[in-house]
Amino acid sequence: MKSSLALILLPALLLAACGNKATPLVSGLSGVVADGGVSVDASGKYVVGTSSWTGGAGKVGLSMAGTAQELANTTLATDGKFSFAALPTPPEGSLTTAGFSSASPDCTGTVNISDSKVLGGTLTLNVSASKSGTIAQVAVNGSDNSLQTLSPTYVNGPLTINGVQTCSANGLSVVNDIDVKMTKGWNPVLISSQVSAAVGKTTVKTTIRNGSIGTGAKWYLTGSTTQPQGLGSFKLPTSIFR
Repeated sequence: MKSSLALILLPALLLAACGNKATPLVSGLSGVVADGGVSVDASGKYVVGTSSWTGGAGKVGLSMAGTAQELANTTLATDGKFSFAALPTPPEGSLTTAGFSSASPDCTGTVNISDSKVLGGTLTLNVSASKSGTIAQVAVNGSDNSLQTLSPTYVNGPLTINGVQTCSANGLSVVNDIDVKMTKGWNPVLISSQVSAAVGKTTVKTTIRNGSIGTGAKWYLTGSTTQPQGLGSFKLPTSIFR
């Protein structure tokens, strides 16, 4: 049961869309790497703790999630600033199709994919300095206590995916609400996760939409984000394509 649920949850976080107007493509990428990250306080609320980058100068490299090939890199300044004037077109071999499985009896709901032949992938950023690792742009929405992650996503053709599916097993219920419309190129995708816990049951609601976090958001080493209790081995999603 546990392994079958894991196989279904990750593909379930694959893309989505409706007939809404597509968000403008990502033309470049810049930001500030900071120390700190996201923690969970005693009441279960997400809290961002931020301080200036102490990892020193180095570089930031780009690759596609699940691959080791570096596509491009740029300088990381001592204050954590970096910038890519443009994002490279990823090689075809680094892309995968959007996949979705609803074969498990533990899942209800349907997610629709407009074109199963379209290939895509998610961008990964890696820092190499005195502190090294994968970084992600994250923020907390205080109004609904959701953890937001920016996930720049490339597709080689128009792709629309939408729907809601709920998968449950072993006291964990995961609701995937996906509504994304993408065009060829790099698309800004925002993944928001909310966690609620009660006795014997934990619910994770993941909402995936076109959008961006905003210019004020910083980048953190992904290991600095605290995993909420009650999720077991399930990890909050940070991408659409694996």
